[in-house]
Amino acid sequence: MFYCISLFLVVIGIPASAWDSPLPFSNNSSTHFGQSAFANPASAALESGSETDVNWSTWDLQNGSTRRLWALQYQGAGIGSGVRYYEGSSPYQMRFDLAWATTWMRFFSPGIRLSYISSGSESDHGIVDWGFQFRPFSQLLLGYWSENFLTPASESSVNRVGLSVRPFANFKGWSRNLQFGLASNSWSHGENQSFITTQIPLYAGFRFESQWDFGNHEGSVGIVLQATPQWSGALGFSKEAFGPNENGLMAGKSSKPLGGRSGGVSYRPDQRTPFLFDVGNVAEVNLNTSVEEANTSDNWISSSNGIGILALQNQFDALEANTEIKAVIIKVGKTRCGWALAEEIRRRIIRLRKKGKHVIAYMQQVSPLGYFLASASDKIALQPQGYFAVIGLSAEVPFYKGFFDKLGVEPQFLRHGKFKSFEEPYTRTSFSEPARTNLDNFLASLWNHYLETVCVSRNMSKDSLKKVLESGEISLAHAKKVGLIDTLIQEEDALKLAGGPHARLDPTPLVEPFHNDWNCPPIIAEVVVTGDMILGKSARGFLAGPELAGSESVVEQLRRARHMRGLRAVVLRVDSPGGAAQAADIMWNEVEKLKADGIPVVASVGHNAASGGYYLICGADRILAEPNSTVGSIGVLWGKFVLKGLFEKLGLKVETVKTSAHADGNSMARLWDSSEVEILQKHMDDFYDSFISKVAIGRHKTKTSIDSLGQGQIFTGTEAVKNGLVDGLGGLPEAFALALQLSGMKPNSKYEIVQITGESEGRSLSSVGKDWVHAPSGWASFEKDLKWIRLLSEPTLWAISPELSGWTNFAGTGRE
Repeated sequence: MFYCISLFLVVIGIPASAWDSPLPFSNNSSTHFGQSAFANPASAALESGSETDVNWSTWDLQNGSTRRLWALQYQGAGIGSGVRYYEGSSPYQMRFDLAWATTWMRFFSPGIRLSYISSGSESDHGIVDWGFQFRPFSQLLLGYWSENFLTPASESSVNRVGLSVRPFANFKGWSRNLQFGLASNSWSHGENQSFITTQIPLYAGFRFESQWDFGNHEGSVGIVLQATPQWSGALGFSKEAFGPNENGLMAGKSSKPLGGRSGGVSYRPDQRTPFLFDVGNVAEVNLNTSVEEANTSDNWISSSNGIGILALQNQFDALEANTEIKAVIIKVGKTRCGWALAEEIRRRIIRLRKKGKHVIAYMQQVSPLGYFLASASDKIALQPQGYFAVIGLSAEVPFYKGFFDKLGVEPQFLRHGKFKSFEEPYTRTSFSEPARTNLDNFLASLWNHYLETVCVSRNMSKDSLKKVLESGEISLAHAKKVGLIDTLIQEEDALKLAGGPHARLDPTPLVEPFHNDWNCPPIIAEVVVTGDMILGKSARGFLAGPELAGSESVVEQLRRARHMRGLRAVVLRVDSPGGAAQAADIMWNEVEKLKADGIPVVASVGHNAASGGYYLICGADRILAEPNSTVGSIGVLWGKFVLKGLFEKLGLKVETVKTSAHADGNSMARLWDSSEVEILQKHMDDFYDSFISKVAIGRHKTKTSIDSLGQGQIFTGTEAVKNGLVDGLGGLPEAFALALQLSGMKPNSKYEIVQITGESEGRSLSSVGKDWVHAPSGWASFEKDLKWIRLLSEPTLWAISPELSGWTNFAGTGRE
């Protein structure tokens, strides 16, 4: 029989994903990704992907005849199932297997397998097997498997013990995939077997596997080929001292060596290994999509084909590590994301260049955000018939008061903070002077950062770049002449521009690799909070637009992180303009509990952490933001929409019966009276005082200084660093590095990211990765949108940043 370990494949000299061998039963008890239906059932808990194997074997029997085996196995997360059919000159035997396993304390995995055997030579019966695996660190995996532990039949029970060693597991390159093993099988009828296994990666998708039992003069060799990202095949030959009898049962040591042949085909739909026979020297990254904090699944009326920022970071990691890739084509122009995410992506493009990759940006159309990304590349190429639409930044805010006057709708809002302008579009016909001044300064800071960033990449002075862009000229010929772009070509010519006349596009799927370490490193949890804050559960709709970050869901996210075994720190990733003030306070309180338990919390500001979004993170141990993040808007407001005039226009009469004078204070049929306004204003002022007190404590400042930065003012990340609302500039990689430092671990320590999103259960990922947020579908999605519309209509205390309905030539801010 063929008992060798196979876990890894070298892909053009770089670390690749792990999978088990297609050779039948070639995985012993210390296999990380074993065929759990046939090998150690405990291995089913170590892999979250799915796999299907078709195997065959033929071997010589002691009486001179042959016996054949056909097998089919499927394995998913924690489960395995399979069927085996023995046939030859003697009666058939069919076996059905079902395995189940789980993981305890992240390094110990027990499993059990139930089998049913139907045979033409004896009565049908069941079998129970069990096993476990122990992986204390990267280089070592121990396994035990008790086969035929419970059985009424005559089969021998077998105790299988294995030890696998990867001596260079923490190295880079092909050496980390070298593997050696020791294993021992002990049968109840007295036979024993000990053997050594090896796995050696070769070139072009091949790897060599072997098993040797020197004491019994038995050996097996095999060659495995990974032909495509999902398909692999293998062929093996063996000289066996032990062999089965006519019924497929182990008959002990044979009087003469027996020959065996085996083969198999394996399919993994989510395998990430590159196609090895057509490796190119140019890779392509398509950024003409939506880049999000958390990817979303499709619902019935809309779909999200976007990619999460961590998954995109993984793509860049793979490109940096792949020495065969000499150039990269970045497709931009239709990228949809906040500017903070664009800043992170831009830094990764620059890192590619520093790693020696030649980067070409290709654009069919030019947008400010797309050009911001493209400017980080070595060369910018455009489709010849486009136009250059980077002429500055502008914000548009629609004012509804005139429309509401015609309808008979009267918004009534109270606020604390002269810059707190969320309600101005509903209560005014134009900006107040403080609001306009704040927005002018905000836009000027963003534009200044844009110019300073792009001019360095394009080797232009800031003044000359500003003059060129603000001229309003949009022709591509002019853009090429002044050095904004490098060439005008069709898309098919971008390959030669990137890699030369002999360039070949690499078909490697640029997706996140599987985590293939045996150890269970410390955890840094990333808790993602996106959307407008509300009381209750998080949700995402398709009509009203924004995601909803519910207080109950966010609290549950933070509690899941706090109770994780091995947790060392939390990165709190926030992209929220705020919302319901009470919801923000509930979330903030849960962050304080994390800190009280000694867990460092690093807040990472995405596109927006304003008002309630900033309230949530103000107590974090450290706060990082991108230069163009939106930060601040410390302030609160209270309001409702009074529909009395509309009711009169519609001929609708509302009569009220009440027990006290203020019982109908929240009614949309009347305005608040002066006494109610006084009560509400005091409540709002008290909340604001509590707000700035918490910020002052978290930021180690006085209430007076925080109040001077409050009153509803919004700042860019750059400004927030200067005024102390933020500790430094950076994105997720910098946040994880800071969390590592605050946790007391060494800078080069290995750790695992577990990302926890609003509607997920939390998934273990490699150093960077992405989990899915599940969007509601059908009527449930429609209900979430109605819920948001209803919340806007109800009187409540809000901590929300200015409502900017859209940015002309600028990708959103505030609430989108």
